[in-house]
Amino acid sequence: MAPYSPIIWHMTDAAAAVQRNTTQLEELVEDTSTLSTTLKHRIQALEGHRGSGHDGQIRKQQTAPVKSKFVDAIQPYQTVEQQHHQKHK
Repeated sequence: MAPYSPIIWHMTDAAAAVQRNTTQLEELVEDTSTLSTTLKHRIQALEGHRGSGHDGQIRKQQTAPVKSKFVDAIQPYQTVEQQHHQKHK
């Protein structure tokens, strides 16, 4: 008789797969957070270098859509992340 039944092997494989998926998800969340923070700082740097006069106004007009697109892109991600976090507390 084998030391472990096929059911136990299957459960062990499933647990290992869950652990791999959890680790991969955590890595992706960390990577996304790092990228998000980097983009946020780059946008803030662009906003900080607006200058004055006509050049400053042009820079503001160019920076505003970038910031808006960033916020539009990151908000759905943050919503999903928060829902996942609440679900798995």
